[in-house]
Amino acid sequence: MLRVPSLKGKGAAVFVAAVQNVYPKDFSEYEQRWRNKYHEGLSEDAPPPVDRLRTFILQLWPSVFSAQEIRRIRAATTTDDLTSAVLPFWLTPRRIRLQVEEAFAGPKEGGFVLYTGLAGGDCGIDFKVGERWLIDAYRDDTGRWIAHQCSVTIPVSKADAVLAKLRSERR
Repeated sequence: MLRVPSLKGKGAAVFVAAVQNVYPKDFSEYEQRWRNKYHEGLSEDAPPPVDRLRTFILQLWPSVFSAQEIRRIRAATTTDDLTSAVLPFWLTPRRIRLQVEEAFAGPKEGGFVLYTGLAGGDCGIDFKVGERWLIDAYRDDTGRWIAHQCSVTIPVSKADAVLAKLRSERR
């Protein structure tokens, strides 16, 4: 059975793109960064105060939170508030910068920022710089574009039939 992404709805983004940047590049880089930041600021036995945990989160993932998320993170006064502020992001900690080559829904051209998991059992996609992908993404509640293994996000080298169908529907 051929799975084809839906082109309907405001929250749909379906396009072919080249991967320009991946942060962190893989699980080991993420794990190393986590260890380094954790041991720098949160190595005590007792649970950390919310201000230290907030600093840790913002240092671990610099420049990946939306302005709305940063406001919520900075306004958090309890660990529960902080967890609530970052909860959607915990499952998508990889930022992928793409260059759109052919659009079917969503962006028409230029750069595009996508988030996914680490591809280590969290349904994330293992993007590598230089690869070309058919992207099937949706917006989360914060406006961040997300793709995962259950979407029709596949390498272009394996997308001939899907691309033929999408191109025929566009005409």
